[in-house]
Amino acid sequence: MLPLLILAVFVPLASGQSGNATGALSQTVDVPVQTHWSGAFRGDICFDVANDLSSWTVTVNFDTPVTKLELWKADVESTNADKTQYVLTSKSYNAEEHPGDQLCIDFIGHGADDINPTITATLNGVAGSPGGNNQQQDHHQTQAPQPGNQQQTHPDQNHGNPTLAPGVTRPMPTVEGEGPTATMTIKNDYQSSFEGWLDFDITEPTLGFIMKINFSKPVTDIHRPTHTTVYTHSTDNKEWILTNTDDLLYMKPGDHVNIRFNADLAAGETGAPDATAIIINMGHDNWTVPETPSSCSASKYNYDDALAKSIMFYEAQRSGKLPDDNRIPWRGDSALDDHGANGEDLSGGWYDAGDYVKFNFPM
Repeated sequence: MLPLLILAVFVPLASGQSGNATGALSQTVDVPVQTHWSGAFRGDICFDVANDLSSWTVTVNFDTPVTKLELWKADVESTNADKTQYVLTSKSYNAEEHPGDQLCIDFIGHGADDINPTITATLNGVAGSPGGNNQQQDHHQTQAPQPGNQQQTHPDQNHGNPTLAPGVTRPMPTVEGEGPTATMTIKNDYQSSFEGWLDFDITEPTLGFIMKINFSKPVTDIHRPTHTTVYTHSTDNKEWILTNTDDLLYMKPGDHVNIRFNADLAAGETGAPDATAIIINMGHDNWTVPETPSSCSASKYNYDDALAKSIMFYEAQRSGKLPDDNRIPWRGDSALDDHGANGEDLSGGWYDAGDYVKFNFPM
């Protein structure tokens, strides 16, 4: 196994900035390798943005040559002769970042042998207010613009689980199943809050998952979980349900998955809790639909059943607030905050293929 150390340095560009100067940025995080195989590995560098940025670069240093770097949320501006340093620049859509954003750059690195690198990332620089008429808003993890010219409505980064009003909690679903488990590792204990890591070894093809975490102490909030979004929690705040985001939709046997998060303890609790977690593979479809009895004995075809299942297919594509008689156990309320340019309510309707996209014109 070839050891590899990666250091990423985040440097906002000084030229072209305007507005009030703000304090220096400095942050170091450990970056997990999500998976690795012969000749390549996949990593994900994430920075929590604390200041307004109008542009940025990232310098990535490797302690062994990396022959190629594949990226989707940044461009390679330059690399040195021995391929141990890459300088990355922003895309046009994510050049501006704001406090509360999470700037993440996922990549695939190519090199020799089956490498499982140790990675650290350091964010350094001085931020300034971006120019123009940019208005502050509630930002989520930076995403690429949608392709094509059709106007679309889609849920936010939380995978169809829109943010609820303060104090409102979704009901706990009945989630049962088997899958890989993990015991939480405490990376930082702040007494009233903590940073936890969960490491899972995937043993079967997994197409989407639900993760259940059981804490030994009540937890009032989970912040910025990687590759997942919080769905709900139990009334005693000890059991939490999270679902995968699109960047970890499919996993194969042999993958190693690291989930990181920060969490707050309930008032009066001190010291990080113990916790165990399980990933439940949503690729297992154990749901069956009984045949609808035919009302026409003269026909050799059961049109009643065909019609009933056709209607159920459309029920499975419904978006928005679902009625109490929803018959699809895995479909919940989604995309409740969809709205047009002038505030029009665009919630509801149907997805085009069981996914998370609605089009304003027929396909």
